[in-house]
Amino acid sequence: MFFAKIRRWFDLLMGGSWWCVRAVVVTAGALLLSLLLEPLIEPDFSPIFLGAIALCTWRWGVRSGVLSTVISAASMLYLFLPPHYSLAFLSWSTFLRELSFAATASLIVWLVKNFNAAHTRLTQSLEAIQAREELFRIALRNSPVMVFHQDAGLRYQWVYNPFPEHRSISLLHKLDTDLFPPVEAAQLVQLKRSVLSTGRGARREVALTSQGQPRILDFSVEPFRAAAGPVVGILGTAVDVTDRKRDEEQLRQSRQQLRGLAARLQAARETERALTSREVHDMAQLLTALDLQLSVMTTRISEGADLGTVAERLKAVSGLLASTIESSARISAELRPSLLDNMGLAAALEGHARAFASRTRIPVVSESVEKIGLDPKAALVVFRIFEDILANVEQHAHASEVHFRLRREGGNLVLEVRDDGRGITAEEISTPRSLGILGMRERALSLGGTLDIRGTPDRGTTVTLQIPDETSDQVAGSD
Repeated sequence: MFFAKIRRWFDLLMGGSWWCVRAVVVTAGALLLSLLLEPLIEPDFSPIFLGAIALCTWRWGVRSGVLSTVISAASMLYLFLPPHYSLAFLSWSTFLRELSFAATASLIVWLVKNFNAAHTRLTQSLEAIQAREELFRIALRNSPVMVFHQDAGLRYQWVYNPFPEHRSISLLHKLDTDLFPPVEAAQLVQLKRSVLSTGRGARREVALTSQGQPRILDFSVEPFRAAAGPVVGILGTAVDVTDRKRDEEQLRQSRQQLRGLAARLQAARETERALTSREVHDMAQLLTALDLQLSVMTTRISEGADLGTVAERLKAVSGLLASTIESSARISAELRPSLLDNMGLAAALEGHARAFASRTRIPVVSESVEKIGLDPKAALVVFRIFEDILANVEQHAHASEVHFRLRREGGNLVLEVRDDGRGITAEEISTPRSLGILGMRERALSLGGTLDIRGTPDRGTTVTLQIPDETSDQVAGSD
């Protein structure tokens, strides 16, 4: 217990370190060096002792500096101040010299102590700044935000997360006119100078061409002020919103196309209803005439008309019946071709091609039509797409001949229609007004398929419809 207490007191005195031993060693070194250099310096006020005191205070704290001061003062008083090898004060001069040394040493201890404290605070501040910068870098590492600082002359002083095309070059001290075309750079300069002059932030979307890469940027610029308050530069951010704007434009066009398609489908439905109404009205007239003929014939027979007259009436009735049957068959074919249900898709396509060629005088050549079985709904979709393709050929292609093929390829059903007309352009394919093309593509998507349209100027247009294998089912030997 006794030794434990002694050890605790010793640790308390030593501060848990060897600072006192080090102070003695350093001060002893200064004393030896002073003795060696005594012929060259005045060791009674030797700067070597002051240096030892400063070193002890800097490295091991105030306690070490104070201990070094005491040892240095005692050494000087005993060895270098007269009378030598004696601790007695013989004169005021000796006392003042010793007091002056102690005051100087105390000042050095105080200065070094404050220097250490200031150095510690500065180190902690730098570490905190570095930690914040690292957090800032981590936060922006995967962010699309570019952050920049420009001085009052609008020269870049700092840029973080620049555009990919600027990462291989140094942006330091460059101007916007060095990076962007003159007209586009002028918009940026005007925006930033407005912030510099008014001291108020601004935000604007700007279209720029960066190293040949078109971009739409959301710029936000704030004034950067000095400690005294005046604006000495700007701090800004830029977010690339090109993809977002492109998506918004595509979404807008898609909505416009869908609205147009819905209106077109409604108009087509009303047109079909009007045509069907006229056809039914014509059939009603034929049936009315047929009823009238039968009534007249019944009256003549009851009056004893001769067989020749009755035969003539029966011929008229037969003609009316034939016209009624023809009208009924035409309406039925327009609503849903009977060949599609009875003979299959291939026969229905060839039948419609013959009817189209007969009506328009545009030859339609069937190059290769395989016997392919489809679900009835899928077969009807393919047939309607074929109808729309030929309708577009009639209205827009100015073609003299059309070729089509129906085949299985790579597990897909493929319908290919090729004409020798003027050739559709890319603008006509992508324009929101191409509702017929949009309708065909929507039909193809309903089957999980694709519709590809390619046009060559003055050499015609090729339309290729592909439907996945799971939609179709090969039926050998039959349509």
